[in-house]
Amino acid sequence: MNQYILSTILTSLTTFLIGGYVVFNNFKASRNRALCFFALSVSAWSLFLFLNIQAKDIAQAILFVRLLHVSSTLIAISFLHLALILSNNLKQKTFLIACYLIAFFTAFFDFSPWLVSARYLNDFGFIVANPEILYPLHLLVFFGFHIYAFLLIFFELINAKGEKKNEFFYFMLAILIGYSGGAANYLINFNIKIFPFWPFGNYTIVAFVAILAYAITKTRLMDIRVVIGKTFSHLITIAIFAGIYSVMAVLYISTYGQFDWWFFAASVCYGILVGESFDRLRQHIQTPFDRFFIKSTYNFSEITRDMTVKFRKSTTKPSIIENIFPLLDNKVDISSVRFFFADQNDRLVEWDTKELKPIFESTIPSSDPLIVELMKKKEKDVAPIPEGSAVKGALCIPSSHDDKILAAIILGKKRSEDDYTEQDLNLFRAISEYMMVSLEFIIKPFEAVTHQFEASERKLMRAEKELYRSQRLASIGTLTAGVTHEIRNPLGVLRSGLEILPKQLRDQNYLNEFRDKYVKYVDRIEGIVEKVLGLARDERVKTERTIDLNALIQGTVKLVNFKDNTRAVFDLQAIPKIKGVEDDLERVIINLAENADHAMPDGGTLTIKTYTKKVDEQNRVFVELVDTGIGIPEENKEKIFDPFFSSRHEGTGLGLSICFRIIKEHGGDISFQSEEGKGTTFLLSFPPLEV
Repeated sequence: MNQYILSTILTSLTTFLIGGYVVFNNFKASRNRALCFFALSVSAWSLFLFLNIQAKDIAQAILFVRLLHVSSTLIAISFLHLALILSNNLKQKTFLIACYLIAFFTAFFDFSPWLVSARYLNDFGFIVANPEILYPLHLLVFFGFHIYAFLLIFFELINAKGEKKNEFFYFMLAILIGYSGGAANYLINFNIKIFPFWPFGNYTIVAFVAILAYAITKTRLMDIRVVIGKTFSHLITIAIFAGIYSVMAVLYISTYGQFDWWFFAASVCYGILVGESFDRLRQHIQTPFDRFFIKSTYNFSEITRDMTVKFRKSTTKPSIIENIFPLLDNKVDISSVRFFFADQNDRLVEWDTKELKPIFESTIPSSDPLIVELMKKKEKDVAPIPEGSAVKGALCIPSSHDDKILAAIILGKKRSEDDYTEQDLNLFRAISEYMMVSLEFIIKPFEAVTHQFEASERKLMRAEKELYRSQRLASIGTLTAGVTHEIRNPLGVLRSGLEILPKQLRDQNYLNEFRDKYVKYVDRIEGIVEKVLGLARDERVKTERTIDLNALIQGTVKLVNFKDNTRAVFDLQAIPKIKGVEDDLERVIINLAENADHAMPDGGTLTIKTYTKKVDEQNRVFVELVDTGIGIPEENKEKIFDPFFSSRHEGTGLGLSICFRIIKEHGGDISFQSEEGKGTTFLLSFPPLEV
């Protein structure tokens, strides 16, 4: 009896932990959540079973019996929910909602006196209960839900194929194991003991939930026959080594009468021997078992048909790997699959099956015994890896054309450690032929076209570089012509003034007037030279610091000498600070504000806005300067940032060019929108300071 009590505690705890593991493994998956609900219901059922056994009187026992029936109703509805998800029948939402309503209605009445009434405690610690009026309803719901769920899984098992069939086989196995133990527990309530199975009924329920959890959380399930084979071979191997050690111990004690240090040393040596030879012996035991029980589990015609469709779409070597590797890894169940493709020098270079790129350090040299053996054969059939080859594996699938090896797939052993069947070899031959067709008649022409395209693209890039160089030279020519033109005018005035200077009377008033007049032209030349230098040189050597754009704008605009009928309006939002050179940014604001003032000859409003906005998922700080001026003519819009272009007679045409450079140096952008007669908007954007 103590063993049975322990089993209820372990069942409750284990199923609770399994449910938690499953839901945390992938909470978003509906099947995981449904299995968690089922596992928690089983855990509650086992807990109430334990409390029933520990009840001190019939009143307590009958309470826990009713809770047992409530939890069993939850087990039924949660298992039906799980079966509906697994069989892709969740679209029947109305049916599922109706089942939940019936289940919760039944669970409510399970807790009432109308379900069962107590008679006495039996020999196993359970109460023997009298079924009441609602007990048939409980049985109908419990068995009805389970039978319907069982049928769903059963028909899915019959109709499923491939990995899905293996998954439903696990579910059916879990149902048979779990409900055999559950039935044994249920019969105890009626003083019926199935000997010797009943003490282990709870453990079979744990196995039921554990198998379901394994089938749900594993994306790739090992064939159950392989599991049985591995388990069987492990047990036999353990028994052999344990038997040898037992015989050794008996002989030693019968000879020497006791265990001593010599026996301890012999035990250590035997342990080392077991560690070195256990796996080899297990393989020798498992291989005959697998040969007898395990047959081919994939559909040859279905796989080759699917492979044909995929190879039609294979235009690159990575696509071949993507199409073939899952087939060999999952369907044929091969432990190691390596791909080698011939490069331009006809070397076989290995490709990484995950990264889908060549591993140039791993090649098969032409002198390797495998290549030598393949080249001897006229027909490049599937071949075993010969002794002495540097390539480690069991089989090679070569693909060749015109006595040239295009590719080779190196296969390890099957995970089941079974030999390759004739069906496997036929599949490998089909893969070899499909690979040859794909590599020679699809991928090769595609790569040739790609190579031509890349060569044309490189030519285009060179042409673009030459064009860019020509544009730079043209820009230098434009800059030189502009500087020459701008300086030539004041120089001409200075020259004519200096030529007539000796002919004038040398009175002081004339000299003062001459100085005042011609110093302006010298200043103009100096200003042009300074602006050209400002346009050309990188002034980012100046100290950068954190700048509050709102404060800078308000302080800078006050320095602009607007006309009397021009006013500045601020709409400044809270914005992040930026990093930059304060003098440069003041220069930009002053230049744009003065341009706006000139664009409003009769006065108007300059509105300055600041705000933040996301651009391409990145936050940016924006400054808008909107005037109500005459606008920019359409023919001038493409020229306003060009050096020496100005629509004003007295302008040098360098202001906006310098603004453009400064904004770009701060990692920003500058753009504008303008409509003649309505005004112009300049938009500046900056990256915010990263805190």
